[in-house]
Amino acid sequence: MIKKAIELSNAILEAIADLDWDKVANLDKKRVQLIRRYFEDQANIDEKLAYELKTLHEDIVRRLTQMRQQTQMQQVKIRQGSRVSNAYKNNAPK
Repeated sequence: MIKKAIELSNAILEAIADLDWDKVANLDKKRVQLIRRYFEDQANIDEKLAYELKTLHEDIVRRLTQMRQQTQMQQVKIRQGSRVSNAYKNNAPK
């Protein structure tokens, strides 16, 4: 079960690289369910695999955070460009 969650984590990282957000959401939904079941049902947790899963999860969060920051910066640039364009239109000779 945890190996499948690791596979899904790697697939999520690939989907992030491809900017396939629907795939990211679908894979993450499956991954979360597997992780919950594994840690609820498992009497003996494989620490090595759990650590690998944790590392992948941190990478996913880091990449998504970077993407969000890039998107926010792009939105700021678009707004600034729009303001400049509107100022030009309003002050252009008629």
